[in-house]
Amino acid sequence: MRTPFIDGLVTIHVTTYNHAGFIEDCVKSILAQSYRNLEVLICDDASTDGNVDKLRAIETWDSRVKVLYSERNGGMSRNVNKGLREARGEYIAVISGDDLMDPLKIEKQVAFFRQHPAVVLCYHDMVAFDHESGDELYRVSERYRTPETVEENLFFTNWFLKKKPVRAIPSSLMARSAYFLRHEYDVRLSYSNEVLHALLNYAAEPSGKQVVLNEALGRYRFHSGNAHQSADNRKKDLEENYLAYTLASIQYPSIGARCKDYLNYYLFSHLLFKWFAPESIPGFERLFRLQAGRMKFLYYRFCQAYLKARKSI
Repeated sequence: MRTPFIDGLVTIHVTTYNHAGFIEDCVKSILAQSYRNLEVLICDDASTDGNVDKLRAIETWDSRVKVLYSERNGGMSRNVNKGLREARGEYIAVISGDDLMDPLKIEKQVAFFRQHPAVVLCYHDMVAFDHESGDELYRVSERYRTPETVEENLFFTNWFLKKKPVRAIPSSLMARSAYFLRHEYDVRLSYSNEVLHALLNYAAEPSGKQVVLNEALGRYRFHSGNAHQSADNRKKDLEENYLAYTLASIQYPSIGARCKDYLNYYLFSHLLFKWFAPESIPGFERLFRLQAGRMKFLYYRFCQAYLKARKSI
């Protein structure tokens, strides 16, 4: 049984794999936080690039740092779960080992939680920067609309193509541990484990509120090794995202209708913008027609023709 969470303590959960070139800067940004009541759990998934040697040195920097090593690579979900089981803080903040925190990040998010007892999740804006040059590329809020509610984050649809897509970077998340640690990550998933975890937590406590702070309190590193960058990874990500919503609707039938609507839109948008591999499109079109119905399928064909006509102008 889990011991009670420690009031005021913030667990910072760092996931890392082959981040030898980045992990020191990440941890330095954590230890530079103005809010000092922290425990830092760094979960390494059997890195092969010298990351482990860096972590053994980092462990000596500060007594608040604890590194959880793996003898063999077990995948993202198992790596994350190691830290979730060890977390003792009233709040938990997550960050990838290649991203950075603003020095005031934790202080500002904790203050917001204390002022708003109904809030269970708190994100913030982030700056994407180029790893090679260090140049700022964009603020996330400039390209995406930050979700204002848990529902909008999980069940976003844009059937009429008028809204900017929503996005909240995981490395900006802080949550009340009593909410976030209700479920572990599903080890069957490698790419959409965060999605399924969020869906299950929401279904268990749908009244919990989510906010996004407009301040950029972190920096998101853009480089070739990002987990979802490669074409193969994007394909697996698409497949697993679909699976995550299906699994959530089975476990919690109360969100089944919302999951179904989102999955219909998911198929619609990925077919319309050709985000599926060309050879898989006919099969996904048949699935979309079967699940969404004839009228939505006809609307999809109309949107296809409309976008094609616009390109030819």
